[in-house]
Amino acid sequence: PVKQNDIYYVVGETDTKATALALESELSQTQIEDVNIKVNLEDEKRNGQFILHLFYKKLISSAHDVSDGGIALALCELAIVNGLGFRIIEGSLEYFFNETQGRYIISINPSNEKQLFYLAKEKKITLNKLGVAGGTTLSFGSNIIQLDHAINLYDNAISNMMDIENS
Repeated sequence: PVKQNDIYYVVGETDTKATALALESELSQTQIEDVNIKVNLEDEKRNGQFILHLFYKKLISSAHDVSDGGIALALCELAIVNGLGFRIIEGSLEYFFNETQGRYIISINPSNEKQLFYLAKEKKITLNKLGVAGGTTLSFGSNIIQLDHAINLYDNAISNMMDIENS
């Protein structure tokens, strides 16, 4: 599980042209026809094997795939499951919701970062620092949500959808 003061990293390269499908669908309230989300099986395999290697070496606390909703949704899922907020370096909505495939979010104790960098360089893996785990808020730069509110939304998603449909 993610621990207080763990550092979050994205493993894998982000294709800046990939569609932020969940975000675009939510904002437009229509089905998006022109989707640019490609799968590179070589990257998928290399990144997945790297994650397994990190687990075997006991270097990381957690790993989570980045898929629908991109980095933003993956971080929120980690926060809800672990009951631990985060402070993420400011970035664009397009970056946080980008749905490039074959990426993972890992959390790591700061004392293991040096070894992580060494292994990533050796295996030619792209790493990007996201921020730090801790606290009771989900902070994307200056955008802040209370963890309790996110948990409530998650726990009551179906009943909230039913309320909207019955309105």
